[in-house]
Amino acid sequence: MTTIKLTVSELKKRVNKLGVSLTVLITAFIAKAILTNQKEDKKQEDHLIKILLPIDLRNFFPSQTLRNFVLYAKPEINPKEVGLDIERIAFVIQKQLAEVLSEKQLRARVSQNIRLEQNPIIKHVPLFMKRYLMKFFSVSEKTTCLTLSNLGVIKMPEEMARYVDSFNFVLSPRSKTPYNIGISSFNGEMRINITRSAEKPLLERALITLLTAQELTFEVETN
Repeated sequence: MTTIKLTVSELKKRVNKLGVSLTVLITAFIAKAILTNQKEDKKQEDHLIKILLPIDLRNFFPSQTLRNFVLYAKPEINPKEVGLDIERIAFVIQKQLAEVLSEKQLRARVSQNIRLEQNPIIKHVPLFMKRYLMKFFSVSEKTTCLTLSNLGVIKMPEEMARYVDSFNFVLSPRSKTPYNIGISSFNGEMRINITRSAEKPLLERALITLLTAQELTFEVETN
């Protein structure tokens, strides 16, 4: 695993300049790093880039559930149309997320999932069959490059916070793709935890090169 530590306040200056969210900015950095590596392979340089972003619905709908209350967005980057310009990449991602995260779209997707869950036929299907069938419906893993999940700012009671130095949000690599990325922020520091099953750290190297070119202050830890 590789952990890249950045300063939230410095990132917010870039966010305000571009007019995007922190998640969009980091997603744009990751997308550009992938595109940079892809550009070196003539067979893949024109392939679309899709990143799976879990969306916490608690930010849009009132809820007290402890279940995994999320939907997923899959922003898509076409290297032929966007190129390697970080501002252009961030703009495209921001635009796509704005469309997916509209109240109308979210309500429609949530309603569809509820109707499916409450279907009387599906309710009576044995659990082992549901698990088997879900393998054929879970296509996001096969159609995206990686998952990038941002927990956001972690807040703790002051009585506990004084004893906590940092948090790491670690996602295991998926079976069909070699990378996963977990992001969290605590006490003014953002940590990007990159896990991989691939042999060479190509994405990490491209991302570090990009952050250096962006003149951002950061530290790197690796095992």
